Amino acid sequence: FYRLKLGDAEDRRNDLDLGVFDHESNGKDGPESRSWNRAYLRYTSTRLLPERGLWWSLKLAVPYGMNDEDSNQLPKRRGSWALRIGASDLFKTLFEVNEVILRLYGGGGSRVNTFKGGQELTYREKSSSRKLLLPLYLQIFHGYGENLLDADEKHWGFRAGVGF
Repeated sequence: FYRLKLGDAEDRRNDLDLGVFDHESNGKDGPESRSWNRAYLRYTSTRLLPERGLWWSLKLAVPYGMNDEDSNQLPKRRGSWALRIGASDLFKTLFEVNEVILRLYGGGGSRVNTFKGGQELTYREKSSSRKLLLPLYLQIFHGYGENLLDADEKHWGFRAGVGF
């Protein structure tokens, strides 16, 4: 992708990303293979507050290059847009670095309905002062299109893990 900086002040940053090849595949072969490509435009606005950061991004995409009829259905579940809203260092007194991210994307025939798309809430943190404990990652997902193989099925998912 190519990033165009629209403004860069001490407490605010605005970027516009242009991507011509955003590829996603499930890595399988034969009848279980699903893949698609997207060209996209993504606007991101970041606001730095004392000790914290707030940001949001809106990604508009045009799908192309689906490899079969099943892959052609992916835009109905993954939509043509994604909105992400994030906050950094909300819990700075407990964790050195932490982030909460809400991601919404549209789906359905119109490709804009979040109830036919998906909703995801992610929390991640890390601290360099705790050398023996790895960074924590928590995520809740609801909706369609969580994975490419069964994109037409609605899922609830909860994940917990550690990072490296």
